[in-house]
Amino acid sequence: MIRDRDRNELELRHMRTVVDALDGGLRRFAAGDLNAAVNTPFPAPFEGMRRDFNRGVGALGGTLDALVGDALVLRSESDTLRNAMNESAGKDAEDSDRLSRAAASIGLMSQHLREQKTRAQHAATIAYNARLDMRRPKEAVAAALKTIEAMGRKPDGPASKVDLETLSLGTEQIGRELDALCLYLDALNDQLGILSETAGDQAEMASSTSEDVKDVSRARHAAKLKTDMATLALDRMDRQIADIDRKAGRFVRVSAVAEPPHDPAPRDPGARGSHLRLVKS
Repeated sequence: MIRDRDRNELELRHMRTVVDALDGGLRRFAAGDLNAAVNTPFPAPFEGMRRDFNRGVGALGGTLDALVGDALVLRSESDTLRNAMNESAGKDAEDSDRLSRAAASIGLMSQHLREQKTRAQHAATIAYNARLDMRRPKEAVAAALKTIEAMGRKPDGPASKVDLETLSLGTEQIGRELDALCLYLDALNDQLGILSETAGDQAEMASSTSEDVKDVSRARHAAKLKTDMATLALDRMDRQIADIDRKAGRFVRVSAVAEPPHDPAPRDPGARGSHLRLVKS
């Protein structure tokens, strides 16, 4: 009985370490910290969950950096195109078709940027909801620890079968709550995968469009009507880029963040088993 109680207490303390560390990381991420990695090692059965969390946060930070970088490149190229159009206004329209292709490419890039912004906002919402749902496993761990303390204070020696069953039920509930948290992490990783794929396509398109714009800047452009229409499109694009910059600005680089107030639980070298991670079939 006492050995079972000690083993359950150790497992619960390991779970509390995992819950507290993930709670702290999600709080920092929701506040805009892209360096919200969990550096404290988890107990062996949960170490895979920590690596998944750190990999997801790191991938999101890199994708957002690429998104902001693409926006800056697009802003520079739009300025180049605007200057070339102003200099060439009223001249021959011998290269009007090339200008039309460049404008169409810029419009497609703007659409991709809007889609990336929406997916980044969705990923941030998933992380925020996961932080809110962290309350349930924390409460379950606290209740189980109270049960253990009450069992230890009993004067009549070993815990009763009812006490051990209550403790076992509490441990199972904590496991279910951590499984639910894994769903959030899987959803976050899915969004990051899509963002990473679209970021690569966006970079290739930006390079191609840059070459087109440079060619157009050295050539004559369309008549005044098409120039005015392209100017309006560029104005809309500038507003969209400014909106992307404003949304991405909520994520900041934090150089130093205090570690959680508790001491990390020692790793149990005897513990074995797979970490709590949902595997899609």
